[in-house]
Parts: sequence; structure tokens; C-alpha cells
Amino acid sequence: ALDGDWKQFTPAERQAFGFAKKLTVTSQKMTDADIAGLQKHYANEEVAEIIQSTCVANMFDRLTETLNLALEQ
Repeated sequence: ALDGDWKQFTPAERQAFGFAKKLTVTSQKMTDADIAGLQKHYANEEVAEIIQSTCVANMFDRLTETLNLALEQ
């Protein structure tokens, strides 16, 4: 879903999607500027929630893939 067209979403949502994609695909390249980009649109608590939610989803995805678990039946 992060590879789709984000034109119908708000600038804040597009910023969050871009952040989540970068955190998912190239987390080693995250910088303070990435956090600052979120802070332009979201409160610090919301930024923390975006980070936490993305990291948990990434962990779950990587764990289930490693264990060869089916997500859907």
C-alpha cells in the first residue's frame, strides 16, 4: 500500500506514509530531518505513535515471514 498513489491524501498523511516507507525499507538512513518532517504536521505524542506503530508492524511482518506463518486463510 505504501507504493500506491498518495495524491488523494493530505500533506500530513503523505508525510507519515513517506516516513513509514523509509523506516520500513531503509531504516538505517533515518535522520533527525525525517522526525522534523513529521513534527511539522503532528504533535510529539503522535510522532511517537507513528514510529511505534510502524516498528511493531515491521517486526510482526518480519517475524511471521521468518516463521512461514500464514496471515490469511
